[in-house]
Amino acid sequence: MPVTIQLDTPYLTIREFAKRTGLSVRAVSQRASAGEYPLKPRKNDSEKIFINNALLMKQALERKY
Repeated sequence: MPVTIQLDTPYLTIREFAKRTGLSVRAVSQRASAGEYPLKPRKNDSEKIFINNALLMKQALERKY
């Protein structure tokens, strides 16, 4: 049976990702800096950091358990 998943947004701010996962903003920020989450490419360091929610979901669905 096919599975359909619909994301409300492809990118999430660190604050929104923390809110949705129950992690602290600091924990998410540290993990993002360590490369644990896929990030939207930035043109410069002053741009806001966004977690690539679409890629994170794709990776989770492709993972074998």
